[in-house]
Amino acid sequence: MSINDSYAKLTRAAKDLMIQWDQTKASWRDEKSAEFEERYIILIQAELRKARLAMEHMEAVLNEVRNDCR
Repeated sequence: MSINDSYAKLTRAAKDLMIQWDQTKASWRDEKSAEFEERYIILIQAELRKARLAMEHMEAVLNEVRNDCR
């Protein structure tokens, strides 16, 4: 599995999570809901951005290594 494939799976899982969260928020609107979103959902989104940058960097390094080995 390539890094791009892994990132695509991660992106799809995150999208699915956000769809489920949006559905949950439709009926769960209180202080705990807001706390949950701030504590977990927003954190997950930030970590996904970091993961994307790391995976892009890893892909670039791997491509460089592949080119150097030719």
